[in-house]
Amino acid sequence: MIVIQLRYLRLFPFIAGTAWIGTLLTLLIYWLAHDRPRYPGQTNPYVAFISDIGASSLKPLFITGAAFTAVSVIGTAFSVSFVRHDRKIYGVGDISPSLHNKVLSALSVLFAIGAGICYVLLAVYDSHRHTTVHRRYLSASLIQTALSSICIAIGYVAPARKTSKYRSLRQWCRLSNALVVIECCLGVPFFVLQWISYYRVAGILEWIMGFVFGLYLWAFVGFLALPDETYAHARLEETAPLLR
Repeated sequence: MIVIQLRYLRLFPFIAGTAWIGTLLTLLIYWLAHDRPRYPGQTNPYVAFISDIGASSLKPLFITGAAFTAVSVIGTAFSVSFVRHDRKIYGVGDISPSLHNKVLSALSVLFAIGAGICYVLLAVYDSHRHTTVHRRYLSASLIQTALSSICIAIGYVAPARKTSKYRSLRQWCRLSNALVVIECCLGVPFFVLQWISYYRVAGILEWIMGFVFGLYLWAFVGFLALPDETYAHARLEETAPLLR
């Protein structure tokens, strides 16, 4: 049995966001510091896509960052679902313990697992040597991340409305949902601009989307930053069996 203390659940989204944003910053700074070179197979002549830089000599870093992000994203989805359904934590648990709520939680975790696997595979199968495969994994990762986010957002509608004792949860839910909307609003023009070969703006949008995704992951720290009285009431502050 693996035992994880409840107070440490917030580390999953913190590590996920930090690993992803740290990776992006390193890639971006490296590209700018080397006078914005054009990499082999780079389709965008103006702004290198994230995967273009990740396919260069920084590929080991890209794979490592993707792996850390993947594991932490899966842990985040599992933790958020666990906190959502445990009646002892937010005091609401499954307000209506229906099949609908259980399916949403299961799907959010499954989509997160699928997305995490794709994060690693798209880094391994880089855009230069495995262009077609890379694009497939990229599309799959974006779709599954979006689906996982939607499932989490729907699953937290009831707790966010009814837990007046924890008003911060409502605020974090709103922030998280707002970031999802922003990502979707950026994603549509990004794909359209790529399709019509308007690469300059498409490249900028991809980097913005990347950093917004990191902020989205950090937002889950608020979901899991449980009040001290919750630990005392649940009597789980030291040894909450989370994974068996």
